[in-house]
Amino acid sequence: MKHTAQSGRTMVETLGALAVMGVLSVGGLHAFSSIMDRFRANDLLEEASVRAMRVSEQIKKGRKSLSLGKFLHNETSGGTFSKQVFTEGLTKQFGIQVSNVKKAVCERLLDSITDTSPLRRLSLLTSPTVPMTECADDNTFLMIYNGGIQGSEKDTSYRCESDTDCNSICATCNENNLCVNECETPTPDTDAPYGEECGENECIIYDEETQTCKMACERVEYLEATGTQWISTGINITTTDSFDAQYVVSLVLKASRGLMGYSAVNHGYWGINMNSQYELGGNTTLIDVSEKDSVLFKRRIDNSGKQTQELHVNGTLAKTLTRASGETGAYSLWAIGNGGWRTSGKIYSFKMHLNGENIFDFVPVLAPDETPCMFDRISQKLFCNSGTGTFKTNLDE
Repeated sequence: MKHTAQSGRTMVETLGALAVMGVLSVGGLHAFSSIMDRFRANDLLEEASVRAMRVSEQIKKGRKSLSLGKFLHNETSGGTFSKQVFTEGLTKQFGIQVSNVKKAVCERLLDSITDTSPLRRLSLLTSPTVPMTECADDNTFLMIYNGGIQGSEKDTSYRCESDTDCNSICATCNENNLCVNECETPTPDTDAPYGEECGENECIIYDEETQTCKMACERVEYLEATGTQWISTGINITTTDSFDAQYVVSLVLKASRGLMGYSAVNHGYWGINMNSQYELGGNTTLIDVSEKDSVLFKRRIDNSGKQTQELHVNGTLAKTLTRASGETGAYSLWAIGNGGWRTSGKIYSFKMHLNGENIFDFVPVLAPDETPCMFDRISQKLFCNSGTGTFKTNLDE
């Protein structure tokens, strides 16, 4: 028979070629996936190192309230970062939380850790001192770095000059210059209504992941108003009330005056005037405003109903003002009454004794939603902005 010429490939050759292409494709996809996992791991490491450097800078400046709040974008190709810095249970170290990390990326991170790498270990949130050795399909963990932190978040035995040096929002600086006292973290009551599992302290919230109550407010050095922010205490001064209001402040002139207290009409206030000097009820004290002044605004009502007010600045009696009768009004910070005559500047602390009773002990914090507020250590409530805009803190420097 006469053979005919053929073009193309036989069925066997075609199937063989497809099989080879399939093997190469699988190998190529695996190689591509491996390259992407390496990229995600490197992206995660680089982003974590930037955050660790920021925390280290805060530590060098002596800050005990550490924050990653300046980072607005926390999603990376390798995982999702938390803005909170973890120190509880750690000595001279801190942890940065990252979640949504796939197994292959987690394993590459584990392989990258050496004795000389800045990243010391990966640890689970429930055991920050124990290194992770295995990765799950989806991972949440702490990336632990050395930081020179003295003690843990719950160890408040470090030295201090004032309450603002103490990391815990409940700790105070005693006469021996040691931070003492702590907020009690309760055992959660899971039968309580949603949001009330951990009691009435507005800085302690229920963590559904760990099923524990945890402190969710971060201590900051001060709140700073720019002229539109102010805080209402909710207290209305009556004609018979005597009180002491103690502040640590760094005030800045806004417009021609900036006042704090309860009544502009009847002179129930103190503040600064157009010459950036302190005044009491409209009377200039001739004492210049300076950084972190300790101010005592004092009012007494005698048996006849007469009112005497005193303004003390850094332990010195600056001015006395008397009135025939007691004045009234709503008491505010960075303003008087219900937000009038607002001032600018920083408040580091505020305490108030009303008719012999301690009613306020304010410390500046970031609330659980990271809003700058004052936390009252007596009522365990948050007092936040009654005005517009947002308070600044030392973490915004």
